[in-house]
Amino acid sequence: MQAAPPGAGSPEPLEGFDAKALLFNLDTALRINRRFQFFLWTQGGLQAFLPHEIMICAQGDLRAGRFRHELFARGLVGESLDQSLADAERGLLAQLVRAWHELGCGPLRLAAADPAKVASPALALSEEVAVLGVDTLVAHGTEPMGGDRDSFFVLLQGASSPAPQARWLEWLLPHLHFAYRRMLAGEEEDGRGRARAGLVLTERERVVLGLLRAGKSNREIGDALGISPYTIKNHVHSLLRKLEAANRTEAVAKGAALRLYEPD
Repeated sequence: MQAAPPGAGSPEPLEGFDAKALLFNLDTALRINRRFQFFLWTQGGLQAFLPHEIMICAQGDLRAGRFRHELFARGLVGESLDQSLADAERGLLAQLVRAWHELGCGPLRLAAADPAKVASPALALSEEVAVLGVDTLVAHGTEPMGGDRDSFFVLLQGASSPAPQARWLEWLLPHLHFAYRRMLAGEEEDGRGRARAGLVLTERERVVLGLLRAGKSNREIGDALGISPYTIKNHVHSLLRKLEAANRTEAVAKGAALRLYEPD
C-alpha cells in the first residue's frame, strides 16, 4: 500500500509507505521512555521508513552550536567517525548543523556517489562522507527553540538508500525528537549511576557483551577468546539473566542504556 502521509508536503506517494506499519511505529514511539526501547525502535520498525546503520542524536542549542551527541548502532563504529565527531568545530556533526542552518533548516541528503547534490559549496561534506565510507547520509533537526531543547539527527548508511528517506526524516522528526527527549528524561529520573552500580558483570562477561554488540556468533566469540562455544553460551545465558533481557538484541540495548561499554 502506498499513499502520502498527512502533511508530507507533496501529493506524490512516498516509497515504501505502509499505513499499518507507520501507525505501529508512531504508537511505539509514544511508549518510549528508556534507552533500550529507543534503541530497539530505531534498529527495528523504524528501519522500514528510515533505513540506517548508524544514528547520531544531538541535543542542545543548535543555533549557538552547543550540543552533546551520542550514537546508536548495532555494531562497532569506525575510528574515523569517532574522530570526526570528537571535533566540535570542524567535525562532521558541526559541519552538518552549519549547513543545515545555511539551507534554511531543511532536511539534508548527501550521497557519496553524487557529490553534485551537496547544496552548500562552502563545505566539503561530500569528501567527509566519502572518507567515512558512507554511501548515503540524511540529517535534519528541530526548529531552534532556545535553551538546550533542540534535537538534530543524522542517519548514516553504507549502501545507497531511497531518495524519499530525507522526506521521511522530515515527517517523522517530531516523533524522533519527543521519543529521544522522553528517553533522556527517563534516565534522569532513574539515575544512571544507581542502575549501573546495582549490576556486577565479570570482566569476561563484559568482553562477551562487547562482541555480541559487534554482531559476533558464539563460535566467532569463542574463536576470538580461545574458548569453546559451549562456554560462550553459558556466558550469554548469564548476561541475559543479569540484564533481565529476553534475547541478545535486548541485552546489547540494555548494555548501552547502562553504559557498560564505557570504561569505569
